[in-house]
Amino acid sequence: MILRPSHLVFAIAAFSLQFAVTPAMAVNKVSSPRVTKDLLEVEGRSAFDQDDDPSRDNAQDYDFLTNYGVTDRVRLQGRVSFENPSDDNFDWTGLSGAVRWQFYKPDEAWLSSALNLSYSYNEASEAPDQMHLRLLLAREYPQFQHTANFGVRQEIGDGRDAQPDLTSAWSSYYKYNPYFRPGFEYHGRQPIDAAGGNDRYQLGPSATGKLVREDIRYNLAYLFGMNSATVDGELKLILTYGYQF
Repeated sequence: MILRPSHLVFAIAAFSLQFAVTPAMAVNKVSSPRVTKDLLEVEGRSAFDQDDDPSRDNAQDYDFLTNYGVTDRVRLQGRVSFENPSDDNFDWTGLSGAVRWQFYKPDEAWLSSALNLSYSYNEASEAPDQMHLRLLLAREYPQFQHTANFGVRQEIGDGRDAQPDLTSAWSSYYKYNPYFRPGFEYHGRQPIDAAGGNDRYQLGPSATGKLVREDIRYNLAYLFGMNSATVDGELKLILTYGYQF
C-alpha cells in the first residue's frame, strides 16, 4: 500500500473529528529548540487516555497554543488548556505563557540548544500553579533527527509540593519522506524526593511530517505507560500551522 498525502490528510482529519465529537494535564510534546524570527505558529494538541481503571479511562486533554518569533533567538508562547476527565465534565483547566531563548542554532554548534521557561496558571482553586524550566537540545543528520528535553518543574502557591519534579523527553525519527517520518517518543517525570510511587514514564511509536503544504505539520503518537502511576496508553495528535511574516 502506497501512502499518499491525500490519504494522510483524510486520516488525520477523521482523527481530529473524533476528538471534536467525543469530548487530562497538558499534552506532552518533545520540543525543538528552533526559533525563527517573525514566524507565527498556531497549534492544537489532543490526547486520549486508555486505562483498565474506569476512573482514568477515556480522559482527554486539549491544548491550543500560539507561538511567535520576536527575534531570531527569542520566541513567545501563549496556551489555553482544556480537559474532559472520565466523568465527561469538559472544562478549561488553565492558561500558560512561555519564553524561549535559542543560544545555539544548528550551524553554530554540534547540538542546537535553547532554554524554555514557562508559567502555568491552574484554574482549579485547590491546585497550585507551576513553573517549568527546560533545556531543549537537537541534532539533525541527513536521514535522522534526535531531540531531547531536560527540565525542572516546581509547583507554586497553596497546596504546592515543596520539592520539584525532574522532567525528561526524547524523540527520534527517520526521514522516510517529507510526509511520513516514523520514529518513537519518550516522556518521563520523577519527583526528586519521592520513593518512586509518583514517577511517570511513557514510551511509544510516533510519526511526524507535513500535510501537503510545508506550513502545516503533524505529530501522531501512541504512548504506552511504563509503570502503574501512568495510564496504560495515550493516543496523541498535534497539528501545527505556521505563517512566516
